Amino acid sequence: MTSTIATIIDPTAVVVAYLLNAPAVQQACGVRVAVKHKFALPVDATSRTAPDAWPFPSRCLRVQNAGGTPDIDTARQMVDMTITAFGGSQADAMVAYRALVTAVRGMVRTRVELPDAAALLYMLTLTTAPTFDYEALTDQVGIDVVTVTVRAAIAECAIP
Repeated sequence: MTSTIATIIDPTAVVVAYLLNAPAVQQACGVRVAVKHKFALPVDATSRTAPDAWPFPSRCLRVQNAGGTPDIDTARQMVDMTITAFGGSQADAMVAYRALVTAVRGMVRTRVELPDAAALLYMLTLTTAPTFDYEALTDQVGIDVVTVTVRAAIAECAIP
């Protein structure tokens, strides 16, 4: 008897994919939604930048896993994530943050297509108020940020 292993879904990839397809986020940030910012990514010692580097400064969203609560009753993941909106000024970072809020508040249970599977995103909810800060990117360069925590409920396994 041959058994197959279910495809376990990466919850952070689901939220990134959902946000990349949200119209408000597309309008505010374009394709700049990822698990890490891509400002001036170096390729080699000559300081040429990677082809997918983001212009500095620009609006973008960074999605990072921040833990969660195991769901022992159902095959879903309850994940907390920190989402940081970047911008050239605090007002600019707020544009990206407001786009995030629009995407989260408009979210209904939805299928999210990933490169290797389809995922089911049950919910995406804001769980904290925004905090404002300035994040250093190098010793001499930084960018304004607005950070919030969200909770996502995502089916553990891929869906057909």
